[in-house]
Amino acid sequence: DGGTGLDAIGRLRAVYGQDLPCVLVTADRSSEVRTAAGQLDVPVINKPLKPAVLRSMMARVRALATAAE
Repeated sequence: DGGTGLDAIGRLRAVYGQDLPCVLVTADRSSEVRTAAGQLDVPVINKPLKPAVLRSMMARVRALATAAE
């Protein structure tokens, strides 16, 4: 629909709860995106990314979500 990844995260969290673990993967390196992601407590990984970085981030996010349960 032309929205951003952060828009999608906002919609998903509205349905599934604010504690839904998310990671934003983006090529946008602007401070505006990082600030907006920070306000939503969403970690950011910039493209291009290495698979190991994604695996590490997903493991961290999953561990935090599990600890919060």
